[in-house]
Amino acid sequence: PTDKIAQIKGIGDSIAKAIIEQLTTGTWGLLTTYLSKTPTGVIEMLNIKGLGPKKIATIWNELGIESIGELLYACNENRLTLLKGFGEKTQQNVKAAIEYYLSQQGNYLYAQVEQFAAQMQQVLPKIFPQHQFLPTG
Repeated sequence: PTDKIAQIKGIGDSIAKAIIEQLTTGTWGLLTTYLSKTPTGVIEMLNIKGLGPKKIATIWNELGIESIGELLYACNENRLTLLKGFGEKTQQNVKAAIEYYLSQQGNYLYAQVEQFAAQMQQVLPKIFPQHQFLPTG
């Protein structure tokens, strides 16, 4: 099946090699290399609504910002507006998105914890038989 990958329309040699590498080794060397060179805070910025890879790269490369905390501080100092493609409104939106993201830390969607809650509902009564346990919102 790997020889058929290169025959798919729109997939060139380099993409085919990357797909085959991923399928055979379970990793993609080029991605691993880039991830190892990128600070974790920069990767975490991808969680901020309205910030994509290009804007994050600009923020990191031109302002040297490597964390969400530093980015919020830069917004408070109006430094984002100094960058090409970042106006006052963009800066306000980024700041609001960061504040929302930070306020939601520690909160989880039901789908993210449903399996864990079911496991706990099985385990906890065995450890504490005198108590009742019910999952709550």
